[in-house]
Order: sequence, then structure tokens, then C-alpha cells
Amino acid sequence: MLLLRRDRLLLVLALSALLGADIYFHLWPEIQVRLGRGCVCEDSAPLVENATVSSAHTAPATTRYPGSKLQDLFSHHLYLAMATKPLSEDQLLNTHETVRYQRKRVASFNRQRRSHHREKNGTTSLVDARFDFHSPWLKFHLGISKQSLYPRSSPVVEQLLERMSNLSIIGADYSPDEKALDGECDCSQIVKPSGTHLKLVVHFQDFGKAMLKPMRSVTRRHQKISSTLWTSSDTTQRSPPSILTADNVCFFSKCLYSCKTEYAVCGDPHMIEASLSAFLPSLNSAPRISVPNPWIRSYSFSGTEEWEVNPSFCDSVKRLPPYSNPHRLLAMMDLAIFDFLMGNMDRHHYEIFTRFGDEGFLLHLDNARGFGRHSQDEISILAPLSQCCLVKADTWQRLNLLALPQYRLSDVMRESLRADPLDIILTEPHLTALDRRLQKVLEVVQQCVQTYGEEAVLIKDTRRPLQRTPQRPPPRDDPLQRTPQRPPTQR
Repeated sequence: MLLLRRDRLLLVLALSALLGADIYFHLWPEIQVRLGRGCVCEDSAPLVENATVSSAHTAPATTRYPGSKLQDLFSHHLYLAMATKPLSEDQLLNTHETVRYQRKRVASFNRQRRSHHREKNGTTSLVDARFDFHSPWLKFHLGISKQSLYPRSSPVVEQLLERMSNLSIIGADYSPDEKALDGECDCSQIVKPSGTHLKLVVHFQDFGKAMLKPMRSVTRRHQKISSTLWTSSDTTQRSPPSILTADNVCFFSKCLYSCKTEYAVCGDPHMIEASLSAFLPSLNSAPRISVPNPWIRSYSFSGTEEWEVNPSFCDSVKRLPPYSNPHRLLAMMDLAIFDFLMGNMDRHHYEIFTRFGDEGFLLHLDNARGFGRHSQDEISILAPLSQCCLVKADTWQRLNLLALPQYRLSDVMRESLRADPLDIILTEPHLTALDRRLQKVLEVVQQCVQTYGEEAVLIKDTRRPLQRTPQRPPPRDDPLQRTPQRPPTQR
């Protein structure tokens, strides 16, 4: 009896020790995070209080990376992120539910492929998809949070790009929009147009998916895209390239606007360069909605949108949901700056995850029109910024940082591309255009600050209501009020 009691006591002590360790190492850090006491990176400094970046605020962090402007930039305290992970409620997907759902999808996918193979009397052997819990695409999906698609420090994106360029492709199919055409070039059958380019959905052996777009060979990278090439002939791929075998045979397929043999995709001479864009989580597991851009273009030479003729257009936008929420409106300013730097005039919509609502980030999808004309700066892309005269203070700080010689935007972009398959995509004129356009963004914001004051333009707290006297019309020679150039067709 004494021995039995002693065993029970030892068991209780052991369980108590395990419980104490779990509380100390797991529960207590979580409580600290929820109380706002989570630790930060040891070498990091707090964000500067003043919105305007000066030389006193741009000293790099203590740790230096000789010869690398890019690493110096990311070691700067304006770029250092908090060490704590996002809270579970800030994650897009639940790990256990997602894994269970994906296992079922893999089994269903394999059954359907075998059934279709038997119906077609296929003679070749099929390679089944297999679910891999450690696959980069699954890690990518599970890492999406309320703040971003992926943390800057995460290696998962590099792993995903490497996997997409090497893993075996076990199947390819048309995109859902092109399937709806059923072999006919009838755009009225499509609810949401999918552009002017042939697209294929490729399936990898680990059940990952990517959208493949063959590169058009009408233009070369060093050529400037003219305004007459919007509809069918410009180089639209700005994603990691991949090489496919085509047996030197040209092919064309069902597209919304370009269903003619003269727009065929051909080898050069027998290999085709293409872009691969990783899929986001399915709409079933992570619903998202498409939101029209208030500053959308008319996409015709005869019509105009209100923002093109009304310099006070932003005043009406700010009164309507979701832009009455400062977070969403300021995110639109970031998007406009992003598009202007790469010359993308085609931002007709953006998407958001419904789970995060107005407090989530904007998905910058469909950037294919970027980096088309390096010698032209389409200033009308900055209309949201010029008309609203609002920008997040931390965005303003980072823009000023990228204008300094030690962190010059073109230099860090060039360095970033050297270690990436994208190295061949952007030519030197496109890189130097980034510096020129950045200066124009800074000039627009500085003009707003002179008009309304720094506190009203550079917003630190995105939760506070925006209050300002009615906006004054811009001067007559304001370049933003000149007639913008518009593409003739919608993508």
C-alpha cells in the first residue's frame, strides 16, 4: 500500500512538472503577447516618431552586411518586424481543418483523373498526386495572416519558387473562365473577364497548383511597348519564368479576345518561356471578394471617368464604405504608389479576404501590365494620392529611405534580382525608371504637406477618422489633371 501511494505521488509530481513547463514555455508567452508585452528583436530600435525621414533617422542598424545594400535596408529599424508570431485569430486558415480538407481533395482529384483516363481509353500510366504536409505551397497558405501574404523573414516563398521550377507537372487544364467559353469566343458567357492572354492551370505532383502564361514573342525585353500594343502584343509576364518543351509547334486556344491563329504561342526555336503564378487558397476554404477600383479607367477613347475631370473626387469616395474606413483608403494610396512605380495603368480591381474584412490587406493581384514602358511615367496613376493627399506615415518613411544613396531603390532591386530567376526580366532602363518615379511620388506628397500640413497628410493612426477642410482644386498646370492615356480594351 505504501509503495502504491509513493508511485502515485511520483506520477503527480511528474505531471505537475510537465504542466508547469507547458505553462512557462507556451501559455505564458501567449499571455504576454495578448497583454502587449511580447519581446522584440534584440537589435531592433523603435520606429521613429517624426513622419519625415531625415539623415538622423536613417542610420543603419548595428549589424552591417558589407557590400549588400539590400541586407542593409532590411536590417534598418524601419524594416525590422516584431519577433512574435501573429495571433491565431489573425491567421487566414486553421491548420488542422486545412490539412483534413486537402487530404480529401487529393483523393477526389486522383479518382476523377483515373475515371477520365478510363473514359478516354488512355494507354499511358497516370502519376497520382500525393499530399505532402511539408510542401511549400501548404506552408505558404498556412502562413497567410491579417497583415500579409507571408512574413518577410520567411523562407517559404523561395522554397515555393524553387519547387515550382523543378517539380513534375502531372496535369494541365484551362482556367475556369476559359472552360465556360466551351470552345466559343463569346465574351457574354463570362461573368468575370479573364484577360487577353492564354492561361493554363498546371497541377504538380505534390498537389500544388499554378497559373501558367506562355510568353508572347512579338516584342523583346529591351523594346519599349507602344500604346497600340495594349490588346495583344505586349510582354506581360513579370513572374518567375519557367521553360517548357513545345516541339517547335505553335498553338492557340480559347481566349476572351484573342482567339485567332495569328496570336498563337510559338517556340523560339523549340522552347517556350512562361510565367508560373502560385495559387492562393481555394475560395471554398478562404473566400475573397473582388472590389472595383474607384479610380478605374474608362477603357475607351471616347469616355471619361469622374476622377479624370473632378479634382475633388476623393471627397465623395471618403464618405462611402469601405473607404470611410481610413485603413482601406490608406491601403488604396499604397496600391497607387505601387502601381505608379512599375507603370501599371490597368488596376481595374483588387481583392480582399472576407475573413479579415476592412482591416485586412489588399491583394495586389494581376500586375501583368507593369514595367511596359520605361521611358514614360503615367502620372495619372497617382490620382488617388494627389486627390486624397493622404499616406501612411510609415509608407512615407520607407519611401524617403529608398531615395537615399545608400538604399537607392534601383540598386536594391537590381541586387534582389541577381539571386532570382527574374534577373532577365527587368532591363536597366526599367530599374532607373524606379528612381525617377520615386522622386515624383515624393514630390506629390510634399506638395500635399505644403497645402494641408504634415499632420493632416502623413497618417500615423489608421483607426482615427480623417478630418480635413474641403480640398482645394489643384493648379491649372498640375500634370495630374492632364488627359491620361487609356488602354482601348479591358483585361
